[in-house]
Amino acid sequence: VMVFEYSNGQWSQIGQRISFWDVYNKFEIEKISMSGDGETLALSAKVSTTRLAKKRVFGLIDNQWVQKGPDFTSFNNDPHTSAVSLNQDGSIVSIICNFDGLGAVAKVFQWSNNQWNQLGSQINDRTYTNLRLSSNGAKIVLSNTKNTSVFKFTNGSWVRIGALISSGNLNSFNSFD
Repeated sequence: VMVFEYSNGQWSQIGQRISFWDVYNKFEIEKISMSGDGETLALSAKVSTTRLAKKRVFGLIDNQWVQKGPDFTSFNNDPHTSAVSLNQDGSIVSIICNFDGLGAVAKVFQWSNNQWNQLGSQINDRTYTNLRLSSNGAKIVLSNTKNTSVFKFTNGSWVRIGALISSGNLNSFNSFD
């Protein structure tokens, strides 16, 4: 992955090229999310020959992309586990991951004291395949091909706002608070 900035009529690369490897595997990047300020990048990738999928978050420090925290590892590399979204300043990341081998769940983490700390409990409806985090990180939209749900972080928990929306289209939720 390479990141570019358009300025004064020219494209220039920001930071170094990011490769997604571990000791044994080369990963294929499936989803990318960039914070609104352009300082944080979240990647979702899988190994095509195994059931391994990972998410990584990078911060731009002194014009270098540096991984923030450990990998978020998933047991399954199907399309239901590839979603990732960042808030405006990159301090909150939401992911859909199959953490336990039983199906994908949504989790939200906040960067604090140089580590990712989970906000509230996971959202357990295992049918969601897409997500979008609000700019302030206090709301999350989750969808599948048939339904969309909006959740708000209230008193330490993710609470659904209103009824299910009969549409799996996240395009109307490009930016919301």
